[in-house]
Amino acid sequence: MIKNERWGDTFIDRRNWTTYNEQLVKRGEYFLDLDFVMNWDNELAQMNNNKIGAPYLFPNSLIELQAVWHAKKTPYRMIEGITRDLEKIGCVPQHNNYSTTNRRVNKLSCQLSLPSSNSLTLFSDGTGFHVV
Repeated sequence: MIKNERWGDTFIDRRNWTTYNEQLVKRGEYFLDLDFVMNWDNELAQMNNNKIGAPYLFPNSLIELQAVWHAKKTPYRMIEGITRDLEKIGCVPQHNNYSTTNRRVNKLSCQLSLPSSNSLTLFSDGTGFHVV
């Protein structure tokens, strides 16, 4: 308990710092979830099966991760730098350039599922979508 001398009230800190710290750690795990790398070759083989034209070189799971980064306001050129560094340390087999990321992210289909008990209001302006 900390006594605030100015107001004379006793402040009781009811925050659970252990839980809050764990939530912050989980955010980082989500931001760099690299589990898809184990399936890289299988996913590419499946995507390129019976494909006409140039084969895909990067699985959709990589593009989906990069789409999350871009949704967090990370520019495409910076995403290329992140992926390039992940390749350098051996986390991904190869990196894609920013234009490939941009093209593939924009081709992704996005689905929203509404919560069953609460209403959800979406609106858009020049900066993107907002959820209320």
